[in-house]
Amino acid sequence: MSNAPVEVKNTETGAKYTTETDRTGAYTLSLPRGTYALLIEVAGLKYTQESIVIIPEHPLRHDVTLALP
Repeated sequence: MSNAPVEVKNTETGAKYTTETDRTGAYTLSLPRGTYALLIEVAGLKYTQESIVIIPEHPLRHDVTLALP
C-alpha cells in the first residue's frame, strides 16, 4: 500500500522514527542499534510488531501484512 505511515519506536529510549511507504509499498529506515516496536496503520488496517532487534551492520528486511484491528 503506497503512502502508508510507518512508525518505529525504540523501546529502550522512546525515540521515534517515521517514514512512509513508497508507491510499491516498500519503506526504508536507518536505525541505531536497539530494540524496536513497529506500527503501520492506514485506511482502517493495522500492523504491529514488538521486539524487533536492530543491529546496524546487519540489514533487516521486515515484510508486513495489514489486517483489520
